[in-house]
Amino acid sequence: MPTRDATSYVSTRWESLGDDDALLVIDESGFLKQGKASCGVARQYTGSAGKITTCQIGVFACYVSRHGHAFIDRALYLPKQWTNDRVRLNAACAAGCWLCDEA
Repeated sequence: MPTRDATSYVSTRWESLGDDDALLVIDESGFLKQGKASCGVARQYTGSAGKITTCQIGVFACYVSRHGHAFIDRALYLPKQWTNDRVRLNAACAAGCWLCDEA
């Protein structure tokens, strides 16, 4: 399964972003869901609800400096019950998803 290398992604772009004191902010956010069909939905902890509940978790990367801020990238966190079940993963993924066998 292909993976993204965040360290490589950031290090190759960091010097061109323009501020030695800038920060890369990584944050996760939970999206409450019902059912089991949406990719990544599982019972897991989310700070938005303050408890373990059925949700998706998104991970976001943002650049922040004294000059401003910019969104860099995002990814859907997939719990092990999703990554270990290729049939379920392929059924839920959109065409072209880098996680799916069809991509």
